[in-house]
This record gives sequence, C-alpha cells and structure tokens, in this order.
Amino acid sequence: MPRARAERSIFIKAAPEDVYDFALGDLSSLADWLTSVEQVEEADPNWPAVGSSYVYSRAVGRRSVRGRTTVLEAERPRRVVMREDLELEDAPTPAATPDDGVGRSVWTFEPDRGGTQVTMEAVSVEMRTVMYALWRVLLSGRIGRTVEATLTSLKRICEDELEDATADEG
Repeated sequence: MPRARAERSIFIKAAPEDVYDFALGDLSSLADWLTSVEQVEEADPNWPAVGSSYVYSRAVGRRSVRGRTTVLEAERPRRVVMREDLELEDAPTPAATPDDGVGRSVWTFEPDRGGTQVTMEAVSVEMRTVMYALWRVLLSGRIGRTVEATLTSLKRICEDELEDATADEG
C-alpha cells in the first residue's frame, strides 16, 4: 500500500550541529516552530536518544488530540527518523498499532555554504489506493505547505536564538 509523502528543504545560517541540537534538544521551543504541536506535555529525560519519546497536544480541526513522537534512528548531527503516533479516541493504542500503521518524519541536516540545508520529509500511514488518490487531490498541497511553514518557523527562531547566543558570548 502507498504512503503519502511531503518533503521540503530550507537553508539555515547555522552549523548542522547547532541546528540539530536546537531542533531536537530544546523541546520547550517546539510549539513555537513545529506547526503540529501546541504543547509538549511530557518527555523522556534522555530525549533525543534512540527509543526516547515525547507526548504533545495539537489541534486537528476543532478538537485537540495527543500524539507521541519516538526516535527510531539518530545520527547527530546529520539525520533523525521519528515515529509519529496520534492518540485518537476509539483508535487502537500506539503499542497495539503495527509499524505500517504509523507515520514517520525524517529530518536531515546537511552542511551547505557555511550553514545547513534542513530537509523534512513527512511520511503518512499506509493507505488504500483510493484514499491515497484522494490525499493526492485534496491534501497533498496543504500538507506540503504545513511542512514548509514548519521549516520557515524553524529557520526564523533558530537563526534568532543562535544569533542572540552569539551576541551574548561577544
């Protein structure tokens, strides 16, 4: 079965290590730039180690839902793969959901022109062909814009925060 995908990239004026650490290490700022997160409710103390996770709340339409992001692979400062589970009412619990029934996000941080090219790929759950076709027609552009908005916000806040930290050092 196919999976829907949306991928976007953006250049950030900071070293890959700094962007990686900011994007993954500072969960307190996550709601400021990750468009799908309203609040981080809890996080494992060893975040972002492989196997660690955090629980967040987000708005879906007019209702608030909870989700869990779990690190599946991490290669600091180059790449991280995370499993995305939504905890919806009347849905199987994440532990009972097979791996093909969850989404993933893949982040890469590549050195580029003295900064970092950050790429985010959002990969949905497996879909039946009819649902995949509907997604392509109705939602693919919207999801792509959401990924783009996330990266734009990350760029803004990351460059602002890192610039402020550099100014404080000087």
